Amino acid sequence: MINHYTLFHEPGHACLTFVRITDMADIRDLFESLFDDPRYARAPLPILVDLSLVTELPFGIAHIEQLVALFNKWHTRHGLPRVAILATQEYVFGLSRMWELLKDTVMNLTSGVFRDRNQALAWLLEPVRDSA
Repeated sequence: MINHYTLFHEPGHACLTFVRITDMADIRDLFESLFDDPRYARAPLPILVDLSLVTELPFGIAHIEQLVALFNKWHTRHGLPRVAILATQEYVFGLSRMWELLKDTVMNLTSGVFRDRNQALAWLLEPVRDSA
């Protein structure tokens, strides 16, 4: 199986499933394929980034900073609604949390990192409350 995405208009989210990540291009290419899909462009959906099959990432802090910059560009261009990251391996979970912390310093994108798929989907699909 290769890295791929799936659009679920019911219950309403996109899922990017990564099987193997060898470099930043793997991540960039899959996200940009999603954003180029006319079905996504018409109605941006919350995104589940499924890293549960990824056992290692060839990343360090510089790569995480590059990833934050990419997400900032995508968020500005596409208005990402919400992003949930599913990471079951300790190292991948830790790097995902690092991304989330760095991301919060440069953009206002609602995100969460989870170890459990059901929790990630419940959070991703819960109604967004107005902060009135």
